[in-house]
Amino acid sequence: MALGAWGLTGAGQAQAADWLARYRAALDKLIVPPRVKFHQQTQIKGWQTSDMAILFSKQEETWQADITEIDRKRTLSRTQIDPVSHKSRLAIYNGYVTHPERLAPNATFSVMPNTDPIQVAESSRWNEQTVNYLAFDNGTPIRELWLDPVSFLPVRVHWVDSGSYGVADIFMDFASVGESYWLPVTSVVQIKLNFWVPMGFERRVFAGPLDIETDYDNYDITTVPIVQSSPTSNSIGVATARSLDLKQPLKPTKNPFELHASTNKSTSLIADRIADFNLSKPEVVNPYTNLNILLTVTWANQQWQTYLFRFQTKQTLLPLKSAAGGDIQSIPLLGGGE
Repeated sequence: MALGAWGLTGAGQAQAADWLARYRAALDKLIVPPRVKFHQQTQIKGWQTSDMAILFSKQEETWQADITEIDRKRTLSRTQIDPVSHKSRLAIYNGYVTHPERLAPNATFSVMPNTDPIQVAESSRWNEQTVNYLAFDNGTPIRELWLDPVSFLPVRVHWVDSGSYGVADIFMDFASVGESYWLPVTSVVQIKLNFWVPMGFERRVFAGPLDIETDYDNYDITTVPIVQSSPTSNSIGVATARSLDLKQPLKPTKNPFELHASTNKSTSLIADRIADFNLSKPEVVNPYTNLNILLTVTWANQQWQTYLFRFQTKQTLLPLKSAAGGDIQSIPLLGGGE
């Protein structure tokens, strides 16, 4: 780890090196529960808006997401998709033109910093608790770290990333779940999306950023605990993740679990059945304009994968057939385009 930052004295550099060594050692011992269920509540704001409630079930390398989005239910499983690195432009393009219904760009971020110089290493306060704070000089992808001063596990991570897909600014808060695991409890993702078209290497730009705010709670871990986190750290009960109150709970613009066949609450069995059918009837969506996006956090040889959102492009991202005469025509997307 490079520590030649202009902002640290010799003692500060030694302290930062010690914190990072303890951080790495804590991550090496941290594991993902082999079997777990939890809820996600997500709000999407910007040029695309939505509210989602998700029951996410994981077992080893497989998972299933039961998604209620505004007025429709759907289920997505690991076997239905092909995750592709969010930075692999050609792999995304290939998946988009060959099997768009299986394409799932996977935004993957490590919680371990690269060799960026450390600008700040100090004891600080976050969410009414003492933390060890590290800031990296133009760090990519990790810009800031807030560490538990006893367990040296992450309380908060700030990533800044850019690539052919656009620019992302991500905060994720963590806490102990039960007495054995350290898992996400909130995330805030802001992305400004591009889509590079290999034919002519044109860039399609979407109008404005998207803000995606997610709470993760009601963890149900159904396996024997292995790693014991520090008893002095903030801890969440297995089914009460919100008790940490890292931020105010999201306030959905619509409640996906209170849907009715009309504007009035149903009072008859037939009305209830109609409402249930409207909620669960099969979707018919265009795979070229509805792309599932995943978010994965990694450390050591572990990874934690969740469902981020369904990217609704409104239009196809690229011409699927060449124009007459071989000319490639640019298609502006959602009011923006270059």
